[in-house]
Parts: sequence; C-alpha cells; structure tokens
Amino acid sequence: SQVYEIPGDVDIAIGNIDFRGDVIIHGSVRLGLHVHAGGSLIIDGIVEAGVNLSADKDILLKSGMMGDSRASVVTKANLFCKFIEYAQVTVGGSIQAEALLSCDVECGDRIILIGKKGRILGGRVRAVRGIEANSIGNQREVATIAAAGVESDVYRRLKLLEHKQEVTRKKLQMIEDEIIEYEKKFRALHMAPKENDMTKMNLIRAKIKEFAMLSQDQIELEELTELSERAKEAKIKVYSTIYPGVIIMIDDFILSIKELQENVYFEMFLDRIIMKRNEE
Repeated sequence: SQVYEIPGDVDIAIGNIDFRGDVIIHGSVRLGLHVHAGGSLIIDGIVEAGVNLSADKDILLKSGMMGDSRASVVTKANLFCKFIEYAQVTVGGSIQAEALLSCDVECGDRIILIGKKGRILGGRVRAVRGIEANSIGNQREVATIAAAGVESDVYRRLKLLEHKQEVTRKKLQMIEDEIIEYEKKFRALHMAPKENDMTKMNLIRAKIKEFAMLSQDQIELEELTELSERAKEAKIKVYSTIYPGVIIMIDDFILSIKELQENVYFEMFLDRIIMKRNEE
C-alpha cells in the first residue's frame, strides 16, 4: 500500500493529514492537529493535547499521548501504545498499552496492560472480551470504572432486530403474493400488465424497499450477534493490586471495590459478579 512518511514533527506548518495509505511520523504530533490514515498509523514521538488520530488499520504510538478533553484515538483495528491520558479512545480490535490514565475507552476485543506499570487509573475503560492489568485505581481511591462485556442495550437491540426481520419477511411474502395475484388476473384475461403499470410498479418498489431493509438489518444483526458472542466469557484480571474506589462492571452488573485486593479476577456467575484468586 502507499506510504506517507514524515521525517520530523507534524506541526501547523505541515497541517492536518488525511492519507489513503499508511502514515509514518518519526517526530511528534503537535497541539490540535488531525491525522487520518486509510491504512496503519505509526508515530514515534509524543502526541500532544487536542490531537485527533484515526486509522482503518493498526495504530502504534511509541511514545504515548498526552491528551485533553478534545483528544481522540479511533481505529477499526488494534491499538499499541506506551500510554494514553485524557483521551476518548474507540478501538474495534484489541489494545496493548502500559497505562490508560483518565481515559474514556471503548474496545471491541481485549485490553492488555503490559510492562511494570500496566495500570488503569481514572476514567472509564470497557473491553468486550475483558481486561488484564497489573493494577487498577490507586491509594487515593481515584474513581475508576473497569468494564467488560456489553451493555443491555445490545441484547435489547438484538431482540428488536430479530422481531423486525420476522415482520419484514412476512411483508415481503405478502407483497410477493400480491404481485402473483395481480399478474394472474391479467393472464386470466389473456393480457399482460403494461410496462408502466402503476400498481405493479408500486408493488415492486415496496418489495425493493423491504428487501433493502431486511439486508441492512441482517448486517447489523450479524455484527451484534458476533459482539455478544465475544462478551460471553468476559473477565477482568488484576495481577497485582485493585484499589478501593474502583467500580467493576460486567455487562450491566456492578461491583464496587471496598477493600484493597491482590491477584484477583472478576467474572459473572448467574446474576452477579464474583471475585476469585487468579491461581484458582
């Protein structure tokens, strides 16, 4: 694929970047700029406040991101980074990082916090398949939400789509039956409908409309079904310490951490979240 390579910093002199292939930046990305790659995005230097990053493939931030309320990272694939702080992060695949600090994170797969720190501190972090970290929260009991699985809205939407598809299929069958009956009337008179016959044209238009809706809903249904399957065995694992002040969420179930815990994991059991030791 095509590659756009910048030897130094991306600053106001270079401006925003929107490139259809891979983007490689050997310097930093300065305040408030936007960088989009149709392929992968690699940044060697620091990403400063107010920067918006997006890519259709993997993003690699070798030095991390010092964000603010305007900063965002979006990728359909995976995110690899040293750290991210104060940013909105939306990732279709998995995330590997050393630290997520005061971020709002939505991850379609799994989050793994690696390295000596390997921590989540502050903000809200959700990963559909689960989270692995050395530590979550801190001694100051900074409010931190670590979430796995999916919210109940996903399951409600699945049921709605299943019902909607059933209704649409019935409508399609009724329209098909009407078309057949309409053509039968003409055949009985040894005639055929005119090319611009409005009744038949309206029936065909209705059929096309319902079929398009059925196809669109089927795509969403398959995506949500796959998402709910990924969430089935979601766990949150903490290899070192999880502190009071942390809220654990799995699907829509909530568990508040009241006492310091070490080397534990959290999973669903029936209709509640339970905690176990990792060696169990």
